[in-house]
Amino acid sequence: KILGAMAEDGVGLDEVYGFGEGLVRNLGTIGFTFRAVGDKLENVEIGKGIHGEPGVYTMPACGDFEGIVEFLLKKLEKCVPKAAEVVLLVNNLGGTSEFLMGIFLKSLLDKVKLSYAVKRTYCGTFLSSLDQAGISVTLLNLGYSPKLLQYLDYEVTVPSMLFGRKRCNLPPSAVATVSPMDVLQVSSGVPTCTFTEQFGAKLASTVITFV
Repeated sequence: KILGAMAEDGVGLDEVYGFGEGLVRNLGTIGFTFRAVGDKLENVEIGKGIHGEPGVYTMPACGDFEGIVEFLLKKLEKCVPKAAEVVLLVNNLGGTSEFLMGIFLKSLLDKVKLSYAVKRTYCGTFLSSLDQAGISVTLLNLGYSPKLLQYLDYEVTVPSMLFGRKRCNLPPSAVATVSPMDVLQVSSGVPTCTFTEQFGAKLASTVITFV
């Protein structure tokens, strides 16, 4: 996304390549896989590849993501120093439910914000395996270049891009939230519209982005 925005702006290939080399030295990614059994996370394997390559660490069964989050952040601190301004990307490896993704993201943000200044948070399926319950976490150090956010926010027409699409009505850096109470305050002139339909319509017209 970043290098594509540079190229679109007319930056030469050599400069784009050099920028990309520096970019990978200023970010870190680590992932893990697991199996959800009832209220437990079992077979936790950290560092497992998207094609099933064995991980480098295993953890005992646990009841939440807290210990996993702490372990991941200790590893990421070796790539991105504490107190840095960062972009956080949380990637679904393909087989993780949205429910568990939300729980993990909450646990992660609570811890990340203690050590970093998070300027953007992206959560979704960006690179996945065929069907593997797992999550990867990426931290990008914004100190590398003042233009990183500009490039990340660059508008594109790629349908699969989860942020920065031209068809969005709000800029990617905007924060928009929808409260069920907002939906309840609808005009009584639409009596046939159910609460679910009202909320869905409002949500569909809103871009939700974390900052």
